[in-house]
Parts: sequence; structure tokens; C-alpha cells
Amino acid sequence: MMKTFFVLLFIIVTFLFTISGCSDNPSSLGIDLIPQEDFLNVDTLTVYSTTERLYQSRHPLGSSQTIAVGRAESLEAYVLISFLSMPDTMAGSTVNSVELTLFPNYIIGDSTGTVSFDVCELMSGWSESSFTWDSLAILPFDGTVVGSFTGAVTDSDSVVVSISPQLISKWFSNAANILPTYGLLLKPNRPAAPGQVIRGFESFQGTRIPYIRIIATQNSQIDTFTLSTGYDTYVVNGSPVVDPLKSIYIQPTLGYNTLLTFDVSKLPRDALIHQAIMELTSSSGYSFYSRPTTDSVLATFIVDSTAQSDFYDSSPPISTRTGNVYSMNIATMVQRWGRGFPNQGVRIKAYDDYRGSYSLGTVNPFIFYNSKSDISLRPRLKILYSTIR
Repeated sequence: MMKTFFVLLFIIVTFLFTISGCSDNPSSLGIDLIPQEDFLNVDTLTVYSTTERLYQSRHPLGSSQTIAVGRAESLEAYVLISFLSMPDTMAGSTVNSVELTLFPNYIIGDSTGTVSFDVCELMSGWSESSFTWDSLAILPFDGTVVGSFTGAVTDSDSVVVSISPQLISKWFSNAANILPTYGLLLKPNRPAAPGQVIRGFESFQGTRIPYIRIIATQNSQIDTFTLSTGYDTYVVNGSPVVDPLKSIYIQPTLGYNTLLTFDVSKLPRDALIHQAIMELTSSSGYSFYSRPTTDSVLATFIVDSTAQSDFYDSSPPISTRTGNVYSMNIATMVQRWGRGFPNQGVRIKAYDDYRGSYSLGTVNPFIFYNSKSDISLRPRLKILYSTIR
């Protein structure tokens, strides 16, 4: 019996000793041995944007999954398409019919609206990797209309446009004589009016590529040819839909973005930044219907505000949305400022402008309250940091 008692006593003492040994909290004796300078002081700081500047940085859309044509409100869009596989043995044949087929994937405006465009021949070379709206003004094309389309289009439709056989006869002759063909221009053919839309179609980057189907007769034999798209692009233009001086304005595809500046000079120089949550509050004063769309913006680090040059991290901060507040963590940028890199601001741009070949070519604007708004609506930066004390 006594032996059992001592065994139990040993187990209890060992258990209590183990608990005290595993404690994470130092004793009053141990805490005196830790240097005071090794304690971390955690603090927070909230700052508001001081200035905003609107930029328009146009970029080529040749890598987009969309090509778009038409007019809607203040916007207008044009398409350029080049074709491959032009046969060089069909010169002198009789071209019976030509059809351009396009596959819808996007719409700007009311889904029941009408898109209307003409097709003309391009007369000069162009590059989808560098062509922008400004390039359109100097692009030569033949004003003769070789095809046209007007109608409402659903996503399940394919749009078929009859093209002049004379144009393809000319292209066959060019191929036989080793002369280039430059493709087609699709351009809106009516002034903007209620009910008009811009229709987006799948591009060379998509899964349903535009093509031309040709039926021709040569030596009493009927042949059918398909010309696949070699490359394509589109350009779109329009004015800001709100006064940019009264708001922060971002619009993808048109290249509108905004530079924000925050004064973080109150941060200690040795601060370690754990979080820096930038919050933008959207204004519901304007909405523009288009689908599909991408409801995200991102932030990039400004290297030179005069030259409008920025630096992309491999994974730039992309917004999440709660109600009408868009949030993103820009801790890396704030840490760079704290280490002496000049604070020239943060550029806010649409996520769809960043997606490259996965871009949808959307145009939905993002409109946020600016630094002149009520303080509860202004752009703000909530910083969590620590220092050694």
C-alpha cells in the first residue's frame, strides 16, 4: 500500500514539474535578464491620401481575348484582322461567295441593343503588339465598303458578314504575284444613338477564332477555302464619364488610371511594416452596363511620377471588395518608402488591364471618392507596424 502511495506521489510531482517547465512566460527573475531594447512595440497609423492625378496610358490590345466594334454612349471601337493561308494558285478563278464569321463573347450596352459596322480593306501593314487608338488616325484603308452588318446579337449567335467577292479575287492575285494583303478594318458606321452597342467577339487569343470562308470555281471545279486569323486587335476611345477632378477615376482598356499619394512621414524610420491596407470607397453615382466584367483594381509602385513609370511585383496587390470598399495590402511599398525610396505615390489601375492575354477588354469604370470627400469616404491607409524599444 505504502509503495503504491509513493508511486502516485512521484507521478504527481513529475506532472507539476513538467507543467512549470513548459510555461512560455518567463518568471520575474528571467524577465530581468532580457535587454529592454529587445522588446517590440506594436502600433498603428491611419493616413489619408493627399493628392490624386488622372493619367491615360493607352496600351495595345492585341493580346486581349476580345476584339470589339461599334458605338455605345461616348465610346467607339474599331477592329483590325489579318488572315493567313492565302492560296497562291487561285488567281483568275471565279469567287462565288465570301463570308466572315465572328463569335460573340462581350457586350457594352443593353444586351438587346444593335451593333452596326462596315468592313473595309486595310492598305498598310500594322502590328497588333503596338497598335493603339493613336495609330488609327494614320492607318490607310480603302473607303470602299466590302461588307456590312446591322443587328442585335446574342452570345449564342455567330455573326456572318458577306464580303465582296471582288476583294478576294484581288487577294488571290496578290498571292500569285507575291504581294501582301493587310486584312480588314471593321468600323462603326452610324453616329452614337440610344440602343446602339459595342459588340465584342473572340479574338485570335480565344477558342473560337474569326475566319473567312470562300467558295470559288476554277477549271469548272468548285473549291472551298478557309482563311484563319493570323493576328488581330482593336482600339476603343471615349471620354471619362464623370468629372475626374471630383473623383478617382479608373477605366480599363481606355487606359485611365489614377496616381494617389499618402504622407507616411509619421512612421518611425526603423518601423517594420506588417500590414498597410489601402481602402478605396466606390461611388455609386454612375454605372455602365457591360458583361462579362472584372470587379478588381490593383496597385503598382511608382518609380517616376513625371515619366508615369511604375514597377510591378511578381504578384501586385489586387483588391478585395466588402460592400463598396475595395481593399489591398501595400505593405511592401510602404516598407520601401520607410527604407528611403522616394515616395512618389501608388498607381491604381484596373485588374483587367494587367491580365495580358487573359484580358477581357472590359470598359467598366471604377469611380472612388477622393481626398476632398468626407473623411469617412476618403482613400485611407491603415498601417500596422512595430519598432524595437
